[in-house]
Amino acid sequence: MATSGSGAGIGSGHLAIGRTYTIIISGGDVTATSARGAGIGSGNSGNGAAITINGGKVKASSSGTGAGIGGGRVGVGVTITINGGDVTAAGFDSAGIGNGSGGSGSNVAISGGTVVATSSIIYGIDGDFSTGTNGNAFIVASIISDQNGKKDNSWSGIIFEGNDGKLYNSPITLSTDAEVPAGAKLTIEEGQTLTIDEGVTLTNNGTISGGGTIINNGTIKGNPIDETIHGTTQEWASNESEHWHPCAVTDCAEHIFGKATHSFGDWTTDTLATPTTPGASTGP
Repeated sequence: MATSGSGAGIGSGHLAIGRTYTIIISGGDVTATSARGAGIGSGNSGNGAAITINGGKVKASSSGTGAGIGGGRVGVGVTITINGGDVTAAGFDSAGIGNGSGGSGSNVAISGGTVVATSSIIYGIDGDFSTGTNGNAFIVASIISDQNGKKDNSWSGIIFEGNDGKLYNSPITLSTDAEVPAGAKLTIEEGQTLTIDEGVTLTNNGTISGGGTIINNGTIKGNPIDETIHGTTQEWASNESEHWHPCAVTDCAEHIFGKATHSFGDWTTDTLATPTTPGASTGP
């Protein structure tokens, strides 16, 4: 664990001005804390940090006026790019991700991974915020200051603001493990589709509803999904030529999953039947 008082836990020191600091995290288990500096980013009154997180389990926090990830107190011009990983960032009198207290000019781009950003007093994410055109991050933020991407429909991913979660730019494929928080609601609207990727687990500690579709190639656990959500069942249905999984919504004929033509393959007779004994065969 990396920790500091006025400097960043990981990043620049106190009053580091006029320099550019580059921080890249691509894996591992990283924990960083500070008070007046950012947990990861700029120190108190610093500027110019460029932070990229591509993977790993990252926990960053500031107990005072620095951001969890981003700028320190009155810091300026920090760039934060999150492409993947399991990231948790918490601020107190500052953003979880973005600007520190009294700071400005942060740019936050989150296109992948699972990201939780909270603040005890102000925004979970503060600064110019974007997700990329094809972003598929699972983002939980107490409040997001920059709403321009929501207004112009450029957000992409699964984004919670407080307890209200929505899909943006459907269809979305969840490619990292994630949790719907207790007391929160993820709305998948009619016509929207959320795919759970193979090997990925979505834990529902809240509510998932809305009339959209979930294609589950991974694992969903926790609270039951609302019966208005279209999704696969474990049962099979079939006719003379095809088989499929029916929809979980009762009497829904519109949504079926995994439809395929029967393929019987070739069988081999191992033992011929006789009038008194059954035969045996093997096949696909």
